[in-house]
Amino acid sequence: PMPPPAGFPEGDGAVGTAGGGLLTFSGAPAYVRGVGWGEVGRNGKFLHDEGAVATYLGSYTYTLDDKGRVSLPAPFRRDAEEDQRYVLIQVHSPTLSLYPERAWREVEDRLRNLLRADPGARDWVTRLLANAVEVTPDSQGRILIPARLQEAGGLSGQVLLVGVIDRIDLWNPSDFDGAGEGGEEAHARYASQIFR
Repeated sequence: PMPPPAGFPEGDGAVGTAGGGLLTFSGAPAYVRGVGWGEVGRNGKFLHDEGAVATYLGSYTYTLDDKGRVSLPAPFRRDAEEDQRYVLIQVHSPTLSLYPERAWREVEDRLRNLLRADPGARDWVTRLLANAVEVTPDSQGRILIPARLQEAGGLSGQVLLVGVIDRIDLWNPSDFDGAGEGGEEAHARYASQIFR
């Protein structure tokens, strides 16, 4: 195997396959070899990798202020670029979904493909995107939720922000609790497929 470039430690921090795939991730700096060497950040993406999408995990409750702003949790901002832009949209009622710009580009690609394959979807896409809004966190990490989206999501007072891998869902906490009822069947169905 090819050694890492100068300044990249070998040994426990060197992981990878001949094809360049990531084998393990420990939270400590890791290095992947393959096409080239690169340092892997906390969420498993290559640092300075232009195509990487942040990973969002966990849930946090914050207060919606009187101006309609809510803070993004620090763990959700840790790998964000400076002036990170997001798209806030309601796809599944009653929740709102917040997509970072890179993940939103993938959604846009799928929407374009849908419109090419099924021109009859135009009205649905138009209605879906009519209430979408681009938001950028302020210097304190808060985003502004427009009144129409607050109403659509039933948001007032407390907001539950839930990391869903490539996006953040915003819930009224009582709606989230109600959505989880009867989840044992879904857990039994899907957990064994993912966690072996």
